[in-house]
Amino acid sequence: MMRGLRLFLILTVLLFSTGSILSANTENGWPGDSLRKNTGFIFGINMGAFWAHKYQAGFYNGSPGNVDSIGLIFSNYYYKEDIRRELNDTFRLLELPADMRYQPAMQVGFYVKYNITPTTGAFIQFNYSKVKTKDVFTMGIGGEPQYLTFDDIRMYPIWGSEERIFIDIGFSQTFPVDKIFQPFLEAGVNFNNTRVIENKIAINNLEYSLINVYGNSPYIPNTQMQVYETRLGGLGVGGFASAGFRMVFSKNISLDPGFTFLWNKANLEGYGAYKPHYSVWMRFCFQNLFGNSGSQDE
Repeated sequence: MMRGLRLFLILTVLLFSTGSILSANTENGWPGDSLRKNTGFIFGINMGAFWAHKYQAGFYNGSPGNVDSIGLIFSNYYYKEDIRRELNDTFRLLELPADMRYQPAMQVGFYVKYNITPTTGAFIQFNYSKVKTKDVFTMGIGGEPQYLTFDDIRMYPIWGSEERIFIDIGFSQTFPVDKIFQPFLEAGVNFNNTRVIENKIAINNLEYSLINVYGNSPYIPNTQMQVYETRLGGLGVGGFASAGFRMVFSKNISLDPGFTFLWNKANLEGYGAYKPHYSVWMRFCFQNLFGNSGSQDE
């Protein structure tokens, strides 16, 4: 973690040291009247794809040490009887997934920036992603007691999903090398909130949630059991750095494709280490919406 933090701080210092030089040059007239000088507010809509690190996907693999364990199902007499009737045979759990990964997810959000100078701005943005992971676990069907050979080995799905909300607060630096195409860099602090939606398995026509909603009481069918509201996830923090370029179409509109590197903590119990995540996005930006007097088209 410390190595990544040091690298992030070094990149941030270099970013804004270079930016201050370019800003001074721009204010002195470089690279010429072809550049558009803008200060004031910019509003944007973000759309893109998000890749979460596979580490946190292990939260959903049903391991005995996880808060959501497959043992919730396979240690319950009534669940096991339902499964035995569904399979019409004896069974035993053999293996859980060892390398679950998140699928790429869509990311949407909005962005507000205030350009302090024509090239330097402070911004805040909010993004949302729903990420999913899916794998299989194996069961041996038949062959009880355990020393006998199983008749067959079958694979069944196990999956999970979660919501992640990101709040990024940072600074941006635009490099005014061209009137239309203008590269930029961004860096800052990331706050995130993770909420588990589901963690389930399916065995033929049966579907079970691994999230324990009965507390310390085992599930008993046809009884009035106390159901507890379970909220899994929490708040995390980290840093981010982004790179992209503005495609300026007019004094009011630009299209900004970019790439973001995130180094943060997704707060899932037992999987709270800092890990890298990535996103690619397209930002639709609008400015001068309120007739900013600080903007001009040269």
